[in-house]
Amino acid sequence: QAEAKRDAESRPTIERLWQLYLESKGDQLKGVVTDKNRFDLHLRKAFGNKTPQDLVPLDVERLHRQVAKDYRVATTRNVLELLRRIINFGVRQRHCPALDWMIELPKQDPNSERIEILTSKQFQQLLDVWQSYPDRQLSRLHQFIGWTGSRPSEALKLLWKDVDFDRRNYAKRDTKSGQTLIQPM
Repeated sequence: QAEAKRDAESRPTIERLWQLYLESKGDQLKGVVTDKNRFDLHLRKAFGNKTPQDLVPLDVERLHRQVAKDYRVATTRNVLELLRRIINFGVRQRHCPALDWMIELPKQDPNSERIEILTSKQFQQLLDVWQSYPDRQLSRLHQFIGWTGSRPSEALKLLWKDVDFDRRNYAKRDTKSGQTLIQPM
């Protein structure tokens, strides 16, 4: 029984590679909550007990079609990209050999990024809410996010040393892309 358990633990299933991937990344993995949700929702049941070598392109195509039925292209792409990332991690760490085929990601729609402009009435209503909201600090944080287009996590990480009033800019540090960006005020 101990030998069977050892064999199961050494078998590089997608589930096992995922656990090792999470352990190796620790707290530095941005978007870990989203990745965990994607894994639990889309990958664990279909691929958790399979090794990368058990997979064939048709398995991935079925996953693609299944996710695409209920989700947008970006979600489908992110699920397939997570599977690819897990397998590539296993290959780099020598837990499994590389696939002899590629997991192809769906193309992103170049027009998928949209900017919605508030009407004058909507903008006035938003200003009224910001002015009347009882928690001034939270209201100002929301205004900062609204005016700059920052992610909430970026605004919450902002420090006074990141703000340069003389040059009228601020630094977004440790962004989702891993870069530090200088933004105008």
